[in-house]
Amino acid sequence: MTQGGRGRISITQQHSITQQQARRSTPHQLSTTMRLTPLNLRSMYLVNNQRPKNGRRATRVPFPFNGCLPLQLRDSVSGKSEKLQSNPCVQEMFVMFSCFKKNDFDQALCSKEIQTFEACHLNHLTNEKRKKEQERRGVMVPGEKRLAHKQLNHLLGRYKQPV
Repeated sequence: MTQGGRGRISITQQHSITQQQARRSTPHQLSTTMRLTPLNLRSMYLVNNQRPKNGRRATRVPFPFNGCLPLQLRDSVSGKSEKLQSNPCVQEMFVMFSCFKKNDFDQALCSKEIQTFEACHLNHLTNEKRKKEQERRGVMVPGEKRLAHKQLNHLLGRYKQPV
C-alpha cells in the first residue's frame, strides 16, 4: 500500500481502502472511520445540476429581486450622524503631558506647552463657531468636503426627484 516506506497513498488506493472499510463496518462505525472524499459525496457537490468549476461547492441560484418600493432617492437626509467626534489638538496635549511627566507635574516649567495647547483649543472653538454659523445661515462654502444635513436638504430640495 505504501511506496518506498514513506506512507504515501494514491487517491485510488485511498478510495478503495475507504470502500473496504465501509463494507466491513457497521453504520455507526461508518460515520466515524470512513474518510469522506469528493468521490463519495459527488451528489452533495452537484448543485443546480452543475459541477463546481474551481473545486468548491457550487452556489445556489439566488432568489429574484422583488422591489416593493421604487428605487429612488428621497428629497431629504436626516441629521442623526451630524455630531462629529473630532479629536483636535491631540498632538499639543501629548506634548504638554509629556512635559508634565518629565518635570514632575510642575506647571511653571511647562508654561510654553500649556500656552500652545490653549491657543490650539481656542482656535478649534472659533472654527467650530464659524462652521455652525455658516450652517445656520445655509451658506455654501465652495470646495467643502462635508456638508451639513441642512445644506444637503437645501440642495436636494432644489433638484427634486421625478415622481
